[in-house]
Amino acid sequence: MAVHFGETLRKFRQAERLSQEELGARLGYGTANYISCLELGKRQPTVELLFNLAAALSIKPSSLIQDMEDNTEGKITMGGNDNNYIV
Repeated sequence: MAVHFGETLRKFRQAERLSQEELGARLGYGTANYISCLELGKRQPTVELLFNLAAALSIKPSSLIQDMEDNTEGKITMGGNDNNYIV
């Protein structure tokens, strides 16, 4: 079973009780569109964005990666396509 980054992001965002709009605002985006694209796997986060997302969610960047690793059987996708990264 592959887990993509968007699923993990949604999980942490909802745990903080933030809407996509609220998380986007914390990152300086005017709309929820970019967060939505990340959660749907249509966009891939850069390392810089990963750190900014973690700060906006009050967690460590490694928490995002660890959650993905914990919820997969060795196959993680960063996007909605076939770009798979074996952990």
